[in-house]
Amino acid sequence: MKIVDYLRGIKPPKVSIIDLAVIGILALPFMSNPFHRGSYLIFYSIFIFCISLAFRPKNNYRSIPVVVLLITSLVLIFFHRPYKIVEGCIINAYFNVAIMSEGFIYILAGAMLFIAIVRYSTNTKLILFAAGLVSIIPIKYMLSVGSPVSLGFSLFISIMTYLFFNKKYHICKDVVGVSLIALFLNWSFVIHKGICRPQIWLAALKEIKKHPFLGIGFNQSVMPDGLFYVQGWNWVYVHNIFLTVWTSLGIVGLIAALWFVIDCLRHIKNTIYLIPFLFIILLCSFKETMLLPERAVICIIVMACCVRLTIKKGEDV
Repeated sequence: MKIVDYLRGIKPPKVSIIDLAVIGILALPFMSNPFHRGSYLIFYSIFIFCISLAFRPKNNYRSIPVVVLLITSLVLIFFHRPYKIVEGCIINAYFNVAIMSEGFIYILAGAMLFIAIVRYSTNTKLILFAAGLVSIIPIKYMLSVGSPVSLGFSLFISIMTYLFFNKKYHICKDVVGVSLIALFLNWSFVIHKGICRPQIWLAALKEIKKHPFLGIGFNQSVMPDGLFYVQGWNWVYVHNIFLTVWTSLGIVGLIAALWFVIDCLRHIKNTIYLIPFLFIILLCSFKETMLLPERAVICIIVMACCVRLTIKKGEDV
């Protein structure tokens, strides 16, 4: 009878239409066609935003850096002119606007998804749990094909930062000890996987030096976008989202991206959600995570959930 009484006392979790809609976008990593993945991210984010208009926000969250990033990417559409179909032909202008608009639309879709979760989600922990389960797919791929070093290093720094801010120094020692042993046992593998990063970043900085203020825009290479040529490494990703933003949107875009991260950390501070949020930021600093829709959507959802769970109901932020 005690068990029955206990079960009766359990309240079913509240789940809103927004929560179910957000969970629906997590079908994206299961799609095999790259074009379908990109289209699904864009149109489904608009779909979620449209639904959110029928609800009252749980809090008055707003983000100035997101606004700056959106305006920057929108304005720069009309400054970047990388393609010429026919010399002196007016069709060049229309073609370039169409090509450059793709990057802005991706940023807009991500911003709408992020804002909708932070402002309107009810059962945010359920969304975070669903995103955590789906994240097994890209993480499994990274461990088997990509570089597990980026995953391990990002997780290590995230955990250490959380423990340090919460003054749990005794646990810090244990984590450092285990990490040093793992590093020693896999030293050659770590060096092999990580040696390309500094060379690629240096090459990216040389490209940025040519257009540091306005950047070069999006879609500078064939699909997948974001590739550039590095002597000795062929066509590669920058493997750093902040350098990618700087390359594409110039210094203002970089400042907006860094400002966004700092603003989010201001809400999260030293809560447990600092670990998953910082893990994603660091991972985006070592891998091409945000350039791939199937990974980007998971990152956006997790970051939004981390911010939402650290904002009190009705709080004006």
